[in-house]
Parts: sequence; C-alpha cells; structure tokens
Amino acid sequence: MDENNDIPKLDLTPISASRIKVFENCSWLYFSKYTLKLPESTNAGASMGSVCHSIFELLLSPKHYKQYKLIIKSDSISGSPSVSRLTSIYIRKNNLLNSQIIFNLIDKMILVGLNSDFFVKGGTLVKPEYEFNVLNQNPLYLIKGFIDKPFIKGKKIIIDDFKSSKKKFEKKNITSNLQTLIYSLATTKI
Repeated sequence: MDENNDIPKLDLTPISASRIKVFENCSWLYFSKYTLKLPESTNAGASMGSVCHSIFELLLSPKHYKQYKLIIKSDSISGSPSVSRLTSIYIRKNNLLNSQIIFNLIDKMILVGLNSDFFVKGGTLVKPEYEFNVLNQNPLYLIKGFIDKPFIKGKKIIIDDFKSSKKKFEKKNITSNLQTLIYSLATTKI
C-alpha cells in the first residue's frame, strides 16, 4: 500500500466513517462538532476504549511480543507487569476512576482483542494506525481516516480494526458497515 497523503488544499469537507455516523445520528451534533468545533465531552466507555486502543497499538510492535505472550499465558494483562502498570497510567490520564472494577473491565476488553487473531495469522502488518487520504476527481470527494491494522496476506489486504467489545460483529454488520465500506474504497484507491 502506498500512502496517498499529498492532497492539494481544497475547500472540500473530508468524508470519514465517524463524520457520516455523527451526521446520520444527529445533524446538530455534527454542526456543533465539525462546523462550530465545540469542545466534546467523553464518557467512561469511550475512555476505556481509548485505553485499550493504546495498549493494542503498543502490543503490535515486535519488541513487545513477549508482553503479548505473557498476557495470553496468564489470561490477564496482569501477567505483564509493565502492561498492567501502563494500563493504570492510562486509566488515570483518561480521568477514569482508578478502581479495580475499571481495571478489570479494561482487562476483559483487551483480552477480547488479543484473542481475536490479533496478529492476523499469515499476514504482514503494513503499519499500525495507517493514515489514508484519498481524493477522487469524478465524482469529487475526499476520504480521510485511519486503519488500525492493515495486513497484507497473499494478494489481499486484510483490514483489521482493534476489537475490544464483548462480542464480535455479526456477518451482516461486517459486510454493510459504513466503516468497512470506506476502508474498502480507500484500499482500492490506494
């Protein structure tokens, strides 16, 4: 995959899965967030997801593979003292109550992600948090976004998103999911 980040300056609002989802759910929220650029508040669930995302990103690095193995072996992030410590730091930085309950919830969320073919067997990681910018001329649109874990597997690109929720997507949600469609379009263009 070649990066296509040299997009000329245009008066063009970029399309992303998150922007479209916000607009679909509430046009006022979209206007407040993207036009007025009002500060956002967050919730505990989103903050816990951010903590998980940060840990996943670090564990993708080959130098942290030993930590991944320790977590899998013990079935808990507590199996890796350094990841456990870092998780507690991220909990504090995200203003979550530093309680054992929050830590245990995040532990379970991280285990869901790590036990979901985290390294895509047989695939080669392109780059974690792969940023894409795709400008199409006809029709004119600009798509921007990030792919958590793009893998090359044979002649295919595997688009893998960090997964930390309790259950996996159902097949219908994978094939008709807006984020999946945008990722597919972006990888096709790139």
